[in-house]
Amino acid sequence: MTDENKKRFDTSKLAPAAKYVGIGFELFATVLVGAIIGQWLDGKIAWETPIFTALLIPLFVIAYIYRLYRQLTKEK
Repeated sequence: MTDENKKRFDTSKLAPAAKYVGIGFELFATVLVGAIIGQWLDGKIAWETPIFTALLIPLFVIAYIYRLYRQLTKEK
């Protein structure tokens, strides 16, 4: 690979973007897991209102934000 191609494919500029894209995917997965577990629990209990889904999604998001905060403050 020539020097010109190396400059054109500089991946050091992509690292910060990849980090934040990863955070977005992790948050999406957290909400998805909370919703799936909540739906499963609501199905087992057979209540009319999805109480566990409504409680688990915010709980999982808060736990994720706390973990993210701990991770980001640890890196400094």
